[in-house]
Amino acid sequence: MNQSGFRIAVFLSGAAGLLLQTLWVRLLGFIFGNTTIAVSLVLASFFFGMALGSRFFGKRADVSPSPFRFYSRLELGIGFTAAIAWFALRALEPVYVWFYRYSDGNLASTRIVQLVLTFAVLSIPTILMGATLPAMVRCVMGDERAIATSVGRIYALNAIGAAAGLVAGAFLLIEILGLSGCYALAISLNVAAAILAAISRGTPVAPNPASTEETQERPVSRWLYALAFVTGMLGIGYEVLWIRLWSFVSLHSVDNPIGRAPAEMSSTYVFSFIVLLVVAGIAIGGALVKYVRRPERSHLEDLAIVQAALGTWGLVTVIVEPLLFFDHLQSKLIEVTLLVLPMSILMGIGFPLLAAEFVKRTEGSGERFGRFYSVNTLGSCIGPVAAGLVLLPLRGTYASLTLFAVANLVIAAILIAAVRTPAGVLRTAIFGAVVLLAALVAPFPTMTRFTAPDAPKVIFEEDNSVAHTLVLDSGKRSRWLVVNNHMVSGLDPQHAFGRASIQIPTALLGRAPKDILVLCVGTGGSWAGTLRYDANVVAVDINPAVFRALPLLHPPDRYRLMTAPNRTPVVGDARNFLLLDGRKYDVINIDPAPPITQPGMVNLHTVEFYRLAKARLKPGGVLIQRFSGEPDSEAFYPELLKSIADVFPEVTVWSFLRTGLDVIASDRPLATFHTDPALIEPVIATYAPRAFVFGRQEVDRYVQGVDSITDDRPVLEYNIFSRFRDGRFDEVRERNLQRLRALRKPFSDSIRIAE
Repeated sequence: MNQSGFRIAVFLSGAAGLLLQTLWVRLLGFIFGNTTIAVSLVLASFFFGMALGSRFFGKRADVSPSPFRFYSRLELGIGFTAAIAWFALRALEPVYVWFYRYSDGNLASTRIVQLVLTFAVLSIPTILMGATLPAMVRCVMGDERAIATSVGRIYALNAIGAAAGLVAGAFLLIEILGLSGCYALAISLNVAAAILAAISRGTPVAPNPASTEETQERPVSRWLYALAFVTGMLGIGYEVLWIRLWSFVSLHSVDNPIGRAPAEMSSTYVFSFIVLLVVAGIAIGGALVKYVRRPERSHLEDLAIVQAALGTWGLVTVIVEPLLFFDHLQSKLIEVTLLVLPMSILMGIGFPLLAAEFVKRTEGSGERFGRFYSVNTLGSCIGPVAAGLVLLPLRGTYASLTLFAVANLVIAAILIAAVRTPAGVLRTAIFGAVVLLAALVAPFPTMTRFTAPDAPKVIFEEDNSVAHTLVLDSGKRSRWLVVNNHMVSGLDPQHAFGRASIQIPTALLGRAPKDILVLCVGTGGSWAGTLRYDANVVAVDINPAVFRALPLLHPPDRYRLMTAPNRTPVVGDARNFLLLDGRKYDVINIDPAPPITQPGMVNLHTVEFYRLAKARLKPGGVLIQRFSGEPDSEAFYPELLKSIADVFPEVTVWSFLRTGLDVIASDRPLATFHTDPALIEPVIATYAPRAFVFGRQEVDRYVQGVDSITDDRPVLEYNIFSRFRDGRFDEVRERNLQRLRALRKPFSDSIRIAE
């Protein structure tokens, strides 16, 4: 077989690599949580392993008698070690929990352990992944006059495979095969790539002696390593900021009531679409190198043009995007494509141009490219941290994008100086650092601005590493908490819903709770509802801005009581808290923010999550979970209820608001409602019968024939197939609501009121 088999192997390798990366992040999220810090540590470990592999295996590719066989062994090794990693990931959880409790929950040491455990499991497969690209480059290295073209071609082919893996995984495979099925498929792709590479053949091209002699006299300048690092950091940093901009912040462009953006705007498919644009653009750029490359210009001159274009288009994006207003998802995706794809293409062009400055000749090409790629990948390790954990909380999305664009322009200036006046590189770099510092501290207008006469007033805004958070004041004591442009809830002066969501479960519990856990704080209604009881209360939310907004949503006297010593706020992932926290509770209150189809939210609705919650309840303790009345929730009511019913023997369904469901579950019968004023206010006790929907028998009838939501089958997040198949958000949603109404039972038929 000629090199056509090798090209297919490169394509399959890209698809398998991105599939495995996606699955590793998701699987580790079950253990470490879905906080930005935890995800960044996982990505940093992934990229660090790749950097090590490219650095130390590049030379092995050069000395191998058959580069194709060497590359084949790498792919086979990835498949084998990835299979071992699947089982090793299962063993991480008890080790992680033991260390957390042994260290008394020390945050710094916990982060270090997360990084160490992740690298311990993923080190070998990621190191082998990092080694594959230098090996690929060595296999195709030929004419030294077209190094950038050769690198661009193989880089593009690998990126096209990654794009295909992303599309197949996010839009098809995870929903159909589940996480475990996708993982097995990714390993199979690595094995197939190994077989194709092993039977491929190439025709090495002898190096040009004159060129070899010339390049031996010109070692790579140290500042080029810094450039490789910075460009890697900017590339992945842009991706982080783009996802934030078009999945959360930029939803103001949709023609809908404030805080009522369509659920699909922040779905995993929008995330995946943005990543697809980045990967596809890189592939297109790599293929275009041979058309934009000019013999009369050096690689650095071409790279300077690319960096200048990146910076210019980046500034255009920041200026133009807030002015664009579209009224539906399709036009919004067109906007994303027009603004992101050109920059991604430029990145794809720039990568092989810079690589060519390191790989100047055929001899030693694997080692030289490996050095470049390792430094570039180390920059990718820092990118998520710099963008997501530093710049976003410090300056916000638009200001961070502006800073990155200015950095591209500074790089262009340095490259021009390096070509024309090499002695001026240091001077230009110093001047550029001053410009970057000025851009970092320069004042920037607030992101959210409403101009209509009756528009609400923004009294709080924070764009941190987790979410974009607003508190809006519409006057007449009406205030609203908006997270990622989705209305969480409004300020209720009597916090009636919060009181009901605590007191009705307590009335079924039959005793005054001593320990209460509130997961997903929101506006703090349920947290305030715990004030009736002399209990130890722990309130957990992943978004720190929620806690900072509470003083604006509650009267000072109530807020003071909510933050008393026996009421503890915790910033963290709700599921991760249940995993790590060993305490037992009388009542666990869960109210996930809408939409429940946004990435990561499914982790709070699976069978595995409810098993964790059940393990944290005292005997006879009760759990209450809110399912919102949003269309995306209503479409999955049977699956949501089935997941709870699979874990808890006793389940009752209520509706405390005009829409939505409130599910109360326990391991003991929920058949007696205690009206003792010490447990429940008379007004709430009077309201309870009207809020009752049905009990366990009706639940079993309602969920008949549907599958539970599990970690392996996250249908809340991955459901595009079912949307097209049965119109889930139309006919199925309406059918679910009709069946709810048909099965509704009188309160007295299921629950006895204690005298």
